[in-house]
Amino acid sequence: NSQTGYLPILTMPDNGAEPVEQQDNSTKLLAYSSMREAAFAQLQSAYDASKATTAGSLSQFLARCSELSEIRDRFYHYSDTIMELNVLVPAENRIDVQGALKAFDDVYYEIRAVESNIKSKFQKIPPPAPSEIKLPRIDVPKWDGQLSTFQNWFALYNSVVHKGPSSKTSKL
Repeated sequence: NSQTGYLPILTMPDNGAEPVEQQDNSTKLLAYSSMREAAFAQLQSAYDASKATTAGSLSQFLARCSELSEIRDRFYHYSDTIMELNVLVPAENRIDVQGALKAFDDVYYEIRAVESNIKSKFQKIPPPAPSEIKLPRIDVPKWDGQLSTFQNWFALYNSVVHKGPSSKTSKL
């Protein structure tokens, strides 16, 4: 009994059916299997939406993607419960878990890849930050265009620009 920590003794019904507790576990197993299939159907709907080509369909797909983690959590919870119940029912009533998990993961990660691809295409790349290098102001003398004053102007220009006190990097 439950007070001593032992499982209750199962009795076979007179009509040859399974023991009552096994029937209950088989019923639970079928219920969790149905819930797992419903979660997979939601995932499949998101996958089908990933094949969309219109802007509205893409928006619907991205909205479905926001639900994917919750769907995945439920699917794994149902699968864990199915594994626990599988050991409590006869072998012929057991439900495959590994195949369903692999199928779910294949579709789930395909959807995530499409989602990532779509988001990366629509992300705005910020323009490069404007360069704000402040160079010192150099007052360069202006040549008046007279050939007779060119040599004096050029000597003054060289002394201010090329030989002046400014560093080489500030002259660039």
